[in-house]
Amino acid sequence: ILSKVDGELRPYKIPEYIVKGLPSTIEWVKSYGIALDSTIDVRYDVRADRQMFMTWHDGVCYGGVGRGTKPKWLVYGSKLPLVVRRGNNRAVIVEDALSAAKVPTTYDGIALLGTHLPGHYIPYIRGYDELLLALDADATDKAIAMQRNIVIVSIVFASLMLYSCDQSN
Repeated sequence: ILSKVDGELRPYKIPEYIVKGLPSTIEWVKSYGIALDSTIDVRYDVRADRQMFMTWHDGVCYGGVGRGTKPKWLVYGSKLPLVVRRGNNRAVIVEDALSAAKVPTTYDGIALLGTHLPGHYIPYIRGYDELLLALDADATDKAIAMQRNIVIVSIVFASLMLYSCDQSN
């Protein structure tokens, strides 16, 4: 599935300035109500002052996304979708990495990093039997169009949930 997602897919060598296990990073994650477990790898980019969610597949790191101020989300390495993998055949598509990490453990969480479904995500989401879209209410029109697109291109069940406020800040 990886070769279908991104023709430029290469393992990401995590630089030494991206560190794991800092108490401030752990507290930051917990402040959003996220329980750290083996499916979530959060690190800190010392140079860019960004909290990072790393993207792993079969024990190989392919990059990650860092949260800061400008831009809010920055992709490191491959454009492989950020997925909080829990080994499920059901997934929830959400706007950002924080929300993906908060998805219940009975689902995988997939972060869009916005409200647009990138074309390179389509081959990846075809692997799921069920998809839920959980976007903020201000993205209603985009969410409805996205739901139709997912059903057409992936032939999976896609339902839609809208939130009245931004759940992740």
